Amino acid sequence: MKIFLYVPLLILFLGGCSKDSKTSDKGGAAKDQEVKTEPIPDFPDPMTKEFIMAMWEAPHNVEGIIPEMEKIRLKEGVWKVEKEGGPNKDEMEKIPSKESISIKFVNRRFGIGKTRRENWVKDESLENDSFVRGDDLIYHTIYTYDYNKKIYRRWSLNPDIGEGFIGESSGQIIEDNLITENVNSPVGVPDGWKTKNSRIIIKDIKDKFSSQLEIFVDGELEYYYEFSNKWVSELPKEGDFESNIAGKAISIEVKEGTKKNRMLFDFGEDRALRLYEDGELVDESMSYRVDGLEVKFLAREQEDAQALDRLAMRMLFSSEDPKLGDEIIMKDRNNSFAGKILKIDELAKVLKESIIEKLVSYGRLKETLDGKYLYKGKPFTGKVRGGTGGGNRFEGNIVKGKWEGVWTERDKDGNKIQEDLYKNGELVSSDKLEGKSKDDSLRRNLVGKHIIFEKDKEKIEVGFLKNGEMLSGLNDDLDSGVMTYSIKNNEVIVYQDSRRDRGLIFPSVNPKIGDQIKLGPEDNNEEVTIKAIASLVENPKLTPKQISDYLEFWTGKWEGFDKATNLIGDRFEYKWKEKGVSLEFKGITFESGEQKDRYKGSIYYDKGLGVFVQKMTNEQSGKTFIRHVILDPESGETNGFAVDPKPPEGMEVKFNWKKVDPNNVDYTFEVLRGGDTLDYKEFRVKRQKK
Repeated sequence: MKIFLYVPLLILFLGGCSKDSKTSDKGGAAKDQEVKTEPIPDFPDPMTKEFIMAMWEAPHNVEGIIPEMEKIRLKEGVWKVEKEGGPNKDEMEKIPSKESISIKFVNRRFGIGKTRRENWVKDESLENDSFVRGDDLIYHTIYTYDYNKKIYRRWSLNPDIGEGFIGESSGQIIEDNLITENVNSPVGVPDGWKTKNSRIIIKDIKDKFSSQLEIFVDGELEYYYEFSNKWVSELPKEGDFESNIAGKAISIEVKEGTKKNRMLFDFGEDRALRLYEDGELVDESMSYRVDGLEVKFLAREQEDAQALDRLAMRMLFSSEDPKLGDEIIMKDRNNSFAGKILKIDELAKVLKESIIEKLVSYGRLKETLDGKYLYKGKPFTGKVRGGTGGGNRFEGNIVKGKWEGVWTERDKDGNKIQEDLYKNGELVSSDKLEGKSKDDSLRRNLVGKHIIFEKDKEKIEVGFLKNGEMLSGLNDDLDSGVMTYSIKNNEVIVYQDSRRDRGLIFPSVNPKIGDQIKLGPEDNNEEVTIKAIASLVENPKLTPKQISDYLEFWTGKWEGFDKATNLIGDRFEYKWKEKGVSLEFKGITFESGEQKDRYKGSIYYDKGLGVFVQKMTNEQSGKTFIRHVILDPESGETNGFAVDPKPPEGMEVKFNWKKVDPNNVDYTFEVLRGGDTLDYKEFRVKRQKK
């Protein structure tokens, strides 16, 4: 839940009067006495989703608007929103988001708006996709003046906050400033959470206005935002050609002689035009204007009529309601090209479907010296098929020029014979499927695992190393010896000095907690119960200096940035708790560049376990998380894993830190299940100047 982000998404248009909407004897609130004497429309209290959406669907009309709303209303149309935020006015940073709000007025007393924030929810259907970031966040807000309570009231319907939750705030005009505070709060925010937003009321506001938001917890300032809003276009007319393409992405196949090229145009509601090739944004320097069924492209800074006549590109559609298969004509100064519409939908959906469908032969790709695969001179994204010298066929995915995900090889008869898993062009694992038997399946689920059995309250522990050696011990004393093992079907055969000694018989190839296992020699085994299964790690023992040096490295202030988006993900500070022994820390987590939560905790070295123990408590939920971190003293690399709460059965959560230099660390986070990666993120963590 985006707690602190929730509020700034609600406040943008309790605004001021526009020049075009001043009351006069020709229209607006003073248009005629007949309008004035009509009853003022009522509204439900509490507010409902159905009423908000009905008002949004109503046509824009300012006739007979009540004086209180005339005083604060903004110019109708589409506004571009930019914002900055920080812990106070002096520590603000620009928040990199693309956001617009469409504002109109209906039924004499209601201002109604639709806000669109691009790429809000990550689309998980494409694994590790770094450019199809997901559907836009869209929410609606309505506001009016309440004569009974003699206050301004505003409600916001935001699907990102919670199903059915409608946020409400209210306030008054105080010394030419409209000041409102929240009336209710979404579930999960801290006790004592309050918001206050304000803007000065200016009569002749034209194309720009600004507003401020303060967030308080228990009376103390927690976060501060400033919003800059710029009017960019009029509202599209309902049902006309422009309204049918605004907010849509259109994939077009264009014919140039015998060649066919695919182009993807994203027509923003703010009249910004974005061009995509092979799923990647390649140009966002243009805007567009509609003239009949013709769309004219121009540079964003050239908004005058003469610029329209100097255009290098025009697109002529065949109907007011574009649909799949429609013919279009594209023209530049010297040529015209025929084409047809392949897809028309929201950007995220069109991008996702285009990538899935894009398929080329492996032989048409060109490999660069740094291992990237190019198609038509650019890093390729899509599916690839090819063949081997022996007649086998293979297929897989490439993302931004790098092999990604599962690559599959099949024999001449179409049987799957091998699967390879790639991450960012690197081979992670390879699995031959020819002649696969049960022992291979059990092997995958045992190798690298630490299993604890219990018999008569005594713990029996075993560990299966990749080199064929088996560790064993009693009651937290796992140690190496001279035992090795082999696997056949559901049985692990144990050897002592190269002679068969005993075995473990599992009920299935996928061992789980609670299973009854037969343990011991063939003629005299006993049943034991699996109590725990974890990844097996060999922890090097550290000297006091190695412990102190590692902890000292992390002292200071740090910020972590998502490598895929370059958005901030974490901001934290470590300080000595006990010099050379332990650290304490506090930090802030971010989501999509916006503050999400705060946390605090500590880290120390447990000599018995041979690991650093990190405890962290989230402020909002109060939940505490524990993870163990293992340092390789030679490389300086550290690996971590979740301890409490434990991941769901069959899942692993891994963390990795690699020092780049004294001021930069590469951090990766991975969630796996059965060898498959469910989530994977990379961050660059940077030391901040003192």
